[in-house]
Order: sequence, then structure tokens, then C-alpha cells
Amino acid sequence: MALAQTSAVAHLAVQSGNGQVLCILPQCTLQNWQPISVKATDIHGNPVAGATVSWSVTSGQITLGSTTSTTGGDGTATQSLTEQIFQTQASAGTSYLVNTIQATCNSNSVTFTETQSLENQTSPAPEIAVLSIPTFNGQSLADATLAANVGTTFSTPIQTRVTGLDIASNGVANVSIRIYNLQSSPTLSCVYQGGYADPGSVLSDSQGYTNCYPVFSGSGSGSYYILVGGMPGTGSSLSTALYEQSFGPYQFTSNPGTPAAVQIVSGNNQVGNIGTPLNALVAKLVDAAGNAVQGKTMQWSVLPVGAVALSNAPFVTDNNGEVSTTVTLDSLASAAGATITVALSSNPNISATFQETVLGTLTAMNVVSGNNQSAQEGTSFTAALEVQVLNATGSAVNYPVQYLVTGPVTLSASTVYTNANGQASVTALAGNITGTATVTAVAGALTKSFTLTITSTPVGPAPNGISIVSGNSQIALEGAAFAQPLVVQVNSTAGPVSGYTVGFTATGPVSLSTAAATTNSNGQATINATAANASGQVVVTASITGYSTTFTLTVNPPGPLVTAASFLNAASRQAGQLSPCGLAILAASGLTPDGAADLTTGPVFGRWPKSVNNLSVTFGGIPAPIRSVAMGAAYPEVTLQVPCEVTPASSVPVVVNVNGGGKTTTSIPIYAVSPGVFQQVMSDGTIRAVAVRSDGSFADIGNPDSYDPNNPIRQGEIVRFYMTGLGITNPEVDTDSIENPNAYLYAVDANVMGTLTAGFVGSSAMTIVSARQAPGQIGVYEIQVMIPSSAPIGNSVPFYIGITPTGSTSTPSYAPNSTIPVGQ
Repeated sequence: MALAQTSAVAHLAVQSGNGQVLCILPQCTLQNWQPISVKATDIHGNPVAGATVSWSVTSGQITLGSTTSTTGGDGTATQSLTEQIFQTQASAGTSYLVNTIQATCNSNSVTFTETQSLENQTSPAPEIAVLSIPTFNGQSLADATLAANVGTTFSTPIQTRVTGLDIASNGVANVSIRIYNLQSSPTLSCVYQGGYADPGSVLSDSQGYTNCYPVFSGSGSGSYYILVGGMPGTGSSLSTALYEQSFGPYQFTSNPGTPAAVQIVSGNNQVGNIGTPLNALVAKLVDAAGNAVQGKTMQWSVLPVGAVALSNAPFVTDNNGEVSTTVTLDSLASAAGATITVALSSNPNISATFQETVLGTLTAMNVVSGNNQSAQEGTSFTAALEVQVLNATGSAVNYPVQYLVTGPVTLSASTVYTNANGQASVTALAGNITGTATVTAVAGALTKSFTLTITSTPVGPAPNGISIVSGNSQIALEGAAFAQPLVVQVNSTAGPVSGYTVGFTATGPVSLSTAAATTNSNGQATINATAANASGQVVVTASITGYSTTFTLTVNPPGPLVTAASFLNAASRQAGQLSPCGLAILAASGLTPDGAADLTTGPVFGRWPKSVNNLSVTFGGIPAPIRSVAMGAAYPEVTLQVPCEVTPASSVPVVVNVNGGGKTTTSIPIYAVSPGVFQQVMSDGTIRAVAVRSDGSFADIGNPDSYDPNNPIRQGEIVRFYMTGLGITNPEVDTDSIENPNAYLYAVDANVMGTLTAGFVGSSAMTIVSARQAPGQIGVYEIQVMIPSSAPIGNSVPFYIGITPTGSTSTPSYAPNSTIPVGQ
């Protein structure tokens, strides 16, 4: 049976299967299309189950298994792919075939691109291949040393280029590149850079280039491959992976942090019989950031001594930081149970404790609350029916308590496990007949009974409605109490009704102070509400016989999930490439807790605000001007300017504050320069650099269907490119400011201080005419260049621009290569 849809779909993202390259040759393991999938989430980033996803083939010969599919409990919907292979041999101008599939749900859509590599007719080889091995920092990946602390994201990428023969020599777009680890831990993965790539992978750009910024997880040393156009396998060897081409194996090291704590993974608070093994006790050693610490010796101890038998094994944390043991309860555990401690051998203060109990060895059970209550027909009893279970050492933790009912009463649960204080409770609802009911709590051989009385509806004015007095539409952070109590009033034709029981129920992440309250002399009933440790909408219903009213509350997350990898160069989208005065994008979940109402564009003209819908960002304590907040491919994205007053450093504190209470702090590097070239989608749908010709027109490839003329830049003309991240100018321009509007009159342009270099890749250099802050623009630089008469001709000619900061003797920092149409 299909799941009912749980909430509205606010975002759709690729989950798996994009960027495949089908190759039917024996050396390619991806010879059949693998299923593709998407994930649907609501405005808070939670999975949406039961949503219908529509699928359509927008180009190519690929066939879908169906036109729709439904998301499961994890919000994921999957689609199968098949293809009638009409063509396997390459021909002139045809090295590969491209298929595109669109998935749509609630006006949200994503696109999958799947490529079939054709066979080279002169030799049994695929036409598409990575003709140069992956590199890192300019050298072969095999010669590079990849080592860092666990949790680190490199700012230097692993680079590849997907090319091949014939037209594939220009580069093949939308091919996935991913890291395939030969062990479950430690692992490397590619940081998410937006777009439609699978999580953990990147897609090649229009020229076939890819930049994978590796993220280190787990600790220890490991091996990995680079997979081209493939999917991860199900085992721990390359033979289980699916790919068109692979490189490796390569080695890396993820260094563990200093041990800081031991976490209990599983096996705590078990109840068992003497002589019977319990489930394994598993603990995890972590550093201060919660990352696993492997290769450390741990020590297990038991109180009372001999109360359990421990398995004999070398207790050294594995690559997941985990250590485990199996235990069997002994007769010495009969009275008090067994306390089992696991500690770091070199520092016993870093430890965790398991408590295990012998079944039936309880000493007492006491009533805490709820006995001898009365409630009106159809209403909830005010106090929960709560007991406390004890053993010889105190509270019996995680012990099952059964509740049995005799009489017209309904309970919220039949079995409840005791909490850390040995307490278990249920709530009770009176039936629709008067009388007495008995509820019996049973724990082992111990029992306790509750006597409950159901009374008739009080004689007096009959209620004709219930209304909210105060407490509606409140917002609280996770785990915090709502500021105002929830107050309702019961009314009749004669006025407020006193002494009437009001029942309260709730859906969503909230707990209520009581399930029922009695109206006072003003006819008002009051309860309190506390947000749970989860975000979302809350509905609290107050009801009497025949009438009800609802409170709508909101629980917001405590803060956005921001890391150093969340900060991107606004032009190149390179992670961690930020500099003073430059434009940046912050992409992270939790930036817009109120959903679409938080999304906004900046002013058409004028200064940018420092706060948008209660969202603000500071660098080193200096507020950043915000251009816009919009939904990106996976997360909300904030476009902002890095304040010019920030001093470049390897670690600058950044504080992201959402809704006045959800605050996250991290540290990122700020460089003197971080060049990036602004790009746009041209008329043929391909992304190329923004370029303004000498007549003021924008360069474009042209499309007759949209009346856009073919307008390439020309050999020998002066062209303007637009960039960010070129650092401080002379004269300096302040944060959130533009160049002096009269600069052209006084020859005082805000000129870039560094030394620029530009040219066509593998061809002639460009002459730098000028470099300044773009007139009327915040954080944008205008670079004028002379296009040489020998410039290569083509629709997508790659070029480069780099800058060396003033006073530096290092090699230039280059923006990622872009392309531009060039004509004669």
C-alpha cells in the first residue's frame, strides 16, 4: 500500500545515478544503466514520504520503467532505465550519445544526463576516456600525498578531464567523477558543489573539466580509486564497482584527533537471564568534534567483580573508532545488576558506563502519580499514571512495565520502558460511561494498581463552544519552552463555564505539561508546551464534547548546519576561495527555518542590508552585506560580500545567526585574492563567461528561435570580463560601496592592486588594458583585455585569468578556466 504524503515538497534533489557513461566493451563494467533516484524534502529539509514524482525523457533513446514513482519513508523515489542500442560504432562527428531525463515534483525539477560511449572502429576501445590521469596540485595523483585531520575539506581539488576522440576531444559534459573507497572507514568523498551531481560526486563541465575537493572522514590509512561515469558497488573491492574507466589505487591518511570522550553505541540497559549472553556492548572513542579515533587500546572493567563474563579479545578501536565485547550475566549480578565500564587505557577519565540487569531481580515498585483520579466522560485524566521501579542499587533503568486495564478507560500505551530514574508512565482517557476502572502496572513479579473514576458531565450551562485566549502562533527553538502558556475558554449561552475538563492532544515535536485541565471561574483552562529536540510544525488541539480548537506552533532548529565547505566563491563556486571585498555564497541547511518566506532578492539599486528575515553573517565580528537569499540545488544559498575590513588569515571566525537564536560559529581561511570569473547560460544552453564587447553588447553564441544573434567576441577588439575576489583596490572602496561615480573625470578609478595575467589556454596571451572595480557594482571587478589577432576561433574557446597579489613573489592564483565564443 502506498504511503500517504506527509507534507508539501519544497525541494527535489538528485540522490543517485546521474552522470553514468554506458560502455558495452568488456573493459567497462557499466554495461547496463543503473537505476536513478531523487529525494524530496519539505521546507525544513525533512524527507517527504508518499509524494508522486513524474519522470520524462527530454532527449535521447533511453526508456523509463514508468512515468511516475512514489517517495518512500526516506523521501526517495527511484526509476529504472533501459535503452535500445541502435548505434555502437562511432562515426565522424559522433563519439557518444546523450540522454537526458527530467524528474518533477510539485513544480520542482532536476535533470539527469546519461551518456553512451561509442566504440572506436579502429580498435576495441571506447571513444570517451580520461586521456590524462587525475592530478592534485599540478602533479599526478599517484605522486601526491593526501593526508589531513579527520573532518578536513581540502581547498585544492583533485582534477580530471573527460575527453576522447573526434568531437569528444573538446570535452564531455555531465559525466560523474567520484571517489571509490576500498574500506568502510576511513573514507574520502567529493564535497557537494551544487547542481545535479550525486552526493559525494562531481559532474564534468562543458569542457569536461572536474574539480573534486576531497573531504576526510573516519581515521586511519586507506585506499581509493577514481571512478569515471560510474556508480558505487556493494562490496569492498573494485570488482564490485560499476564504471566506464577507473584510476588507482591511491593511498591517503586521515589523522584522528585527540581522544575526548567515549560514546555508547549499543548494548546499554539490557535485561537478561543468568547464563544467557546479552547483545554485544559497543562503544565509540571520539575526539572533541565527534570524529572517530582509531587504533587506541581500551580497558573494560566490571562491578561487582565477576558479575559478568567478558569476551577475551584485543580491545583496540577499529577504523570506525569502535570497540566491543560480549557479556554473560553471572549470579553475582542477581541483586544489584552489573556496571561495566570501558575506558581509554592511557586516560581512564575518558570512559563510558553500561548498566545491565538480571530479569526479575527487582526490589520494589512505587506509585509516583495518577492514583485515585476522576475525570468526566470522554476526557483525559489530568495526571499521568506513573510508577518507579527499583532494584538493589536504586532505579531499574530500561525495564519493561506492562499496564493492564479493567473498566471504561483507554491508555496511551500498553508497555513502557523505564527511564533513567526508573520511572514509566502512560496517560488515560475516560470512556463514555460512568463508573470505576482499575489500571494495573506489572514489572516482573511486582504490581501496583490505580483506581480511576469516570463521572458524568457536570450539571450546569451546556457548553456551546471553545475558543483560544492566548498562546497561538508561537515560535520556539528546539528543546526550549514556549514563552506563553496555551489558554482556552469554554463558553455557553449563559457565559463562561467553570469546572469543565478540557482535553489537550498534540501532533509534532512538542510535549505538553498535562493531557487535561479544568476551567477556572472565568471558564479558562491552561497548559504549558515545550519544544522537542526536532524542528517542524506543531498542532495542539483543545477539545470538549462536541467542540474543539487548535493552536499552531513552530519549532525552529537551533542553528544552521554550517561548515567551512559551506562557503563558495560567488563566481566560480569553488569551496573556501574567499577574499576581502569579494562576493561569496553561503550554502547550508537551516538558513531559512521559516521556509519560502525567508527567501528574498536584494534591492534593485542601493546598499545591501546586513540582515534579511532575521538572518545575518559576520566575518571576524564584522557584518557582511547580503545580496540575496535563494533556494539552490540542495540548500538555501545566501549571496553576500566579504567585508573589506577583514584581514586575510588561515582561520577567520564566521558567525551565522538565524531567527535571533539559532547561531552557528565556524572558521574559514580568507585569502588576499580568490579570483573567479562570472559566467552565464548563453542562448544554446551552455555556460560561458560573461563578456561585453567594445560596442557594449554581451557576447553570445546565438539562437534564431529566441531572436538572439550570433555575437562572438572578435580578434583584435577590447573585451570586458567580470570577476570577483581580486582583493583591495587603490583607492580603496569600502564594504557595501561602489567606485567613485566621478572616477572617469578625475582618473581615480579603483584599480586592482595585484598583477593580472590572461590568455587562451594553450595559445596566445591577452593584453591587460585595465582592471578596476566595476562601476556601480558591489564586489565586482571589470577586467578589460585586448583579444590578440591570433586568438583561436570557436564556439567555446577556453581562457584563463590569474592574479599575483601586490608584494607577493608566488605564482599567480588562477580562476577556474572558462570559455567564450571567438570569431574573426
